[in-house]
Amino acid sequence: MKIDGLLDERCIAVKRSVSSKEEALEEALALMEKSGKIKDMEAYRRQVYQREKEASTGIGEQIAIPHGVCSAVAAPALSVLLIKEGVEFGAADARPVKLIFLLAVPEAEKDLHLKMLSSIAAMMTKEGAAMEMMNVADEKHLLELIRRMGGQQDELL
Repeated sequence: MKIDGLLDERCIAVKRSVSSKEEALEEALALMEKSGKIKDMEAYRRQVYQREKEASTGIGEQIAIPHGVCSAVAAPALSVLLIKEGVEFGAADARPVKLIFLLAVPEAEKDLHLKMLSSIAAMMTKEGAAMEMMNVADEKHLLELIRRMGGQQDELL
């Protein structure tokens, strides 16, 4: 499976703005819940926030990749949130984050999250990819871009 195969169309949203990093995380978590791949949403939420306490998952270039690896996850999943106006996220480059890729990985497949992180990073480093995603008008177009770009990536599973 490739990174685009982990994304359910219900797990993607384009928002104009959010008021805080926490609100952005909660929006991404609500999208993730729609995947049906989380057995215990509260345990998964705790894991995502715990990981975020260790260090911001804002990787720079207005992108964040929060993630949770735990037994509360039934199968690998991805949710994507685009915040048009950006939100302060404590990113490495101190720029507001606009694209949030939230990953969910079962504890039994914990090495998979590194492959997922790498695949998303590779997808975003292609010339103009991130900017193209940040400028979409709606969920449909964002999903199309992720499927096109993600389909070009190597197999994860």
